[in-house]
Amino acid sequence: MMCRRDLRMIMLYESKLNHSAAEAARNLTLAFGSKSPSKRTLRCWLAMFASGDFDLKEKAGRGRRVSLYDEALRAAVESKPDNTTRVLAADFDVHHTTVVKPLASISLVKKIQKWTPHHLTDDWRSTRYTICSNLLSEKTSHF
Repeated sequence: MMCRRDLRMIMLYESKLNHSAAEAARNLTLAFGSKSPSKRTLRCWLAMFASGDFDLKEKAGRGRRVSLYDEALRAAVESKPDNTTRVLAADFDVHHTTVVKPLASISLVKKIQKWTPHHLTDDWRSTRYTICSNLLSEKTSHF
């Protein structure tokens, strides 16, 4: 797996060859497949290189950067598993979507607070049959 700086170096190389964003995207997709940057990303980087800025370092993004530590979030969920994402968000003082994404990344999903059968056991099958039979007999007896 290539790091971002290596990919930026390759984008600089494509820029030095005077390739368009579409050509660079085709070349990178051939070489790296789904791991290659998008055309829009390539367009931005090629425009930056064309303006004379050859700095390959990561620049700060727009907006407020908020991150939650997976361990802290996991500990909060394990201590009180019935909390909703909005309650967790209030505890961490972040927006609830900031909680949802890390929960999904650490493979935690919200389930019903009780066990539900995934397959029909013989007892459940007979119970359902009895209920259906009783309901049908009541319905047909009135006609």
